[in-house]
Amino acid sequence: MKNKNKKKCVLQVLPALNSGGVERGTLEISEALVKKGWRSIVMSSGGYLEQRLIRRGAEHIKLPTHTKNPFRWPFLMSKMREYFLDINPDIVHIRSRVPAWTAGRVARNLGIPVISTVHGRFIASSPLKRLYNSALLNADAIIAISKYVSDNIVNLKPSTEKLIKIIHRGADIEIFNPATISESRIIQMSSDMQLPDESQIIMMPARPTKWKGHSKLIEAFSKLSTKNAFCVMPGSNDNSSYVEYLRKLAKKFNVSGRVLFLPFLDDLPAAYMLADVVVVSSLSPEPFGRVAVEAQAMGKPVVAFSHGGVAESVLDGVTGKLVKPVYSDDLSEAINYYLNLTPSKRLKLAKIARSHIINNFSSKQMIDKTIQLYEKTLLKFKNNA
Repeated sequence: MKNKNKKKCVLQVLPALNSGGVERGTLEISEALVKKGWRSIVMSSGGYLEQRLIRRGAEHIKLPTHTKNPFRWPFLMSKMREYFLDINPDIVHIRSRVPAWTAGRVARNLGIPVISTVHGRFIASSPLKRLYNSALLNADAIIAISKYVSDNIVNLKPSTEKLIKIIHRGADIEIFNPATISESRIIQMSSDMQLPDESQIIMMPARPTKWKGHSKLIEAFSKLSTKNAFCVMPGSNDNSSYVEYLRKLAKKFNVSGRVLFLPFLDDLPAAYMLADVVVVSSLSPEPFGRVAVEAQAMGKPVVAFSHGGVAESVLDGVTGKLVKPVYSDDLSEAINYYLNLTPSKRLKLAKIARSHIINNFSSKQMIDKTIQLYEKTLLKFKNNA
């Protein structure tokens, strides 16, 4: 197909534009494409990030790309085909399984290069689940957000190994930068938490889902000898039955007065400034582990279970500690170590941790590598034309 647009055009397709790593990555790539002079279009079912996307110079097409009902896919694919023929994108970037089954198929039928990103763990427990996952692998290039995810893909389908490019998700090192966090923001965050002066803070930002391991952290927290520490869990206060279970667990372990279940915080960078140690206690492997990268960018030590993508970003014994999954004793011991770190060692760790993220896990690197893959894919198609 001959591109009738003067600008190179990338069309990203995902289920929705609400909060989450997939959405954030989509916006970051879109903004970078616009700055580069490319045409950026996003197709989704919409969400509260839609207006931000448009304000930053991109276009949005609203279709029910989130629907998992296969009986609705023929109509969806018909509408997608109309848009694709009108837009004539150079690349279609698929970011989820339903878009892979729909937009991916339409793009391939029209001879448009397809790139997919695998954001999840990509573990299938049944033949039906393996079939459902497989659509993401029908692409000209596959982005895995960690080596852990890449290994899972290859285990499922070894022939895809040559198509996979590992591009770690990254932290925005300007947003997550201790030097840009004003004292007033820190004071406001401290006031919101209402903790006693000189408190030590163990922080675990995570949505209230069982596999995130809140229960394991509460158990580990109860084993600490210090009574001056507080366990702060942003994102965990939604009044669900799971949170009610966590409250009862904290009471059982005699720490209910020192465990704070907070809503999602608007100013997470300021919250990190108050933390003495950040914990990732996921019971199942994280595909990547964004919290660990953000915390290190803020110069904070990270204690995490040694599995999944988190193990790729934490320098064990240098910027944090990776402990055996899912042992609360080991978790407690590592947390205790960082609570008792001397000021000079803490300052040294902070410098190393931030440099580590800047050099290896920044959002800029993620963006640059993704756009390089776009250009490489376009060149390959041009040479094969």
